[in-house]
Amino acid sequence: MIEQKDDEKQMKKLEKLYNYLVANKEGIKPYQRREEIKIPEAPEGIEYKHLGTMENNIFDTLASRMNAGKMTWTEKGANNLAKILALKTSGKLNSVVETYFNVIISEEKLAKIKEEIKLSAADVNRKQKKAKTYHMQRGGMPFEGCAMTNGRKTIREIVKYKCLSELKVI
Repeated sequence: MIEQKDDEKQMKKLEKLYNYLVANKEGIKPYQRREEIKIPEAPEGIEYKHLGTMENNIFDTLASRMNAGKMTWTEKGANNLAKILALKTSGKLNSVVETYFNVIISEEKLAKIKEEIKLSAADVNRKQKKAKTYHMQRGGMPFEGCAMTNGRKTIREIVKYKCLSELKVI
């Protein structure tokens, strides 16, 4: 780019890049080189790696679950789900659940519950029925509370009988 100093457009791009790098040099610096961050020595047999090695694991354990079904999350809900998934991945979820379970339910009640839900051998071996899926509309009708034109009426009629996800876009 510097060789093309006669090209004003290229020079503006270069200047913009330079200004960005200068303005953000502290934030761009890798965390290992930042003086204000004190990283403790790694225990024997453990090696600290760059954060980039975590990206794939984070996607596999968190993002794929949190994006399933195109759900949206509140910040609190996302944090809670992330904690649960982290415990599940680390293999500690069962012990944490048991800790809360034992505190909340006494041994007497637990024994009574276990007695009531015992299954017979026939019940255990019985093949389970496949669950039915039901489509659910989650929003209001399009153009609700608006002036009705013929085009809007047509769109409302189409949407009334099909889920939006089933509509084919041409």
